[in-house]
Amino acid sequence: MKVYLFAQALDNDSSDDWYEYTNNSLKEIIEESDQSQLNNLIFELTNEGKREITNNVECYYKLTYNNFLNFILLIENQQKDKIGRVAKTALIIKDYNNIALDFEKILTLFWTRTNRNLVTSISLGKQCDKIFDMIKKKREKQRWLVSLALVSFSIILVLFFLKLRQG
Repeated sequence: MKVYLFAQALDNDSSDDWYEYTNNSLKEIIEESDQSQLNNLIFELTNEGKREITNNVECYYKLTYNNFLNFILLIENQQKDKIGRVAKTALIIKDYNNIALDFEKILTLFWTRTNRNLVTSISLGKQCDKIFDMIKKKREKQRWLVSLALVSFSIILVLFFLKLRQG
C-alpha cells in the first residue's frame, strides 16, 4: 500500500507539493515522472471511479484487478491560494489492503510541512474516516454479493446436470 499527498502551490512563485507518506513521515516526490504517474492515477480515479461525498471531502474509489482498492480523497481545508482559488489536498491511497489509517495525523503532518491551514484538521480527519468507512462497507457488501452469486450459480449448475442425467 502506498499513501501520497498532493496540493497545488498557494502562489505562482512556488511549486506544487507532492509527498509520499511512509513510516509516520513525509518524503518529497521530486521526479517529474513519479508526479506524472500520480497525476494519471488522480485523473483515472476522478474520471472512472465511484464517488462519495461529505461536507468538505470528495472521495473517488475503484477496485483493482487484484481486489485491492485505489482511492483519492479531495479535501477542502477552508483555505484559498493567493489568487482566491479554493485550495484542496489530494490524499491518494494506492493498493489499500486493510491497514489502519490515521487521516488526521497524515493531514496534520502534510499541512504543517506545506504551511497550510491546520484549523480544520481534526474535523476533516473525522470526515475522511467516515467516508472511508462507508467505502469499506460497500466493498464488503460487494464481496458478499459476489460470493452469494457464485454459490447460487453453482447450485443451479448442479441441479441442471442432475436433470440432464435423469434424462
